[in-house]
Formats: sequence, C-alpha cells, structure tokens
Amino acid sequence: MSRLTPCCRPWTCWRSNCATSPAPAASSPPDATRSPPTADPKTLETPVPPSPQTEIVRILPATGPNELHVALVGDLDYEVADDALGQVLQTLRAHHEVRHLRLDCRELDMVDSMGLTVLLQIHRNACENGVLFHLDNTGPVLRRLLHLTGTYEHLTTPAVGFSDGAEAASEN
Repeated sequence: MSRLTPCCRPWTCWRSNCATSPAPAASSPPDATRSPPTADPKTLETPVPPSPQTEIVRILPATGPNELHVALVGDLDYEVADDALGQVLQTLRAHHEVRHLRLDCRELDMVDSMGLTVLLQIHRNACENGVLFHLDNTGPVLRRLLHLTGTYEHLTTPAVGFSDGAEAASEN
C-alpha cells in the first residue's frame, strides 16, 4: 500500500493519490477518468504580477582618476543579491585600471542579510584585486545594520597598505 501525502489544501485536490482529496462518491467515475473540479471565478485569487526588474546597480560619473563610482538603488535583498554582485564585479573587471571603488548607498532603501553579504563580497573582491573600497552615504539604517553586525569598521576603514603615498610609491 502506498503512503499518501498531502499535496495541497484540504478538499481542493483532484489527484487520486493525495491524502487531502475527498473520498470518491459511489456514483463518481473511476480515478483514471476523473477530471479536476471547475473553479468558481469568485473565489479565484488574482495572481500578483511580478514586479518590473528595477535597476539595482547604476554607474555614476567618476569623481577622480582611476575611480569607479557605483550607486546601489532600491532594496539590496535576497531577490536581487546575485544580480547586484554580478553587475558590480563585472563592471569592476571591465575597468581594470580602477584603483578606487566607491559604492554610493544614498538611494539604498533596505538591506537584508544577503545584501550585507553582497557588500562584504564586493569589499573582499576589491581588496584582493588591489582596489581601495569606499562605502559612501550609508544613511542611518544601513549604518545601524553595519554597527549591529560588527562590519561597519571593516567596510568603511581602508585596508592596510592602501594609502595615497603607498599607491604613489608603487606607481614609480
């Protein structure tokens, strides 16, 4: 005997092997010819259309030489984390001459744990490639999140060995 498992809400399933489907009535046709019940249009839920893909990463004009200025816009959350990380890293790779990466968070509305992970991964990638990471215009909500998670100093303090003097010495 096969074990029945529920596959949907009770009394709405038309599958014969679902534990939530009602027992067939004596006059109902065999399971093989059973068709799904017709839906009452009054009780159907209107599907929520997917939100239009918004731009999370925007390239801004550089304010100095060898600088990449990127704005993060909207919500930096689970849904857009991979796209945002990919866009920033791809842009960074395309500008191999960049020595300063500035992330402007002025238009960032919300950051969840995945968004924080994106910021940390961008920081790590920048440091590994010799790029000085700047987190600009953090705002009170992001600043509070960074303080609560102990990442504020890590993301806002220049890495050891990155200074204008050390950079100038390495260029000569």
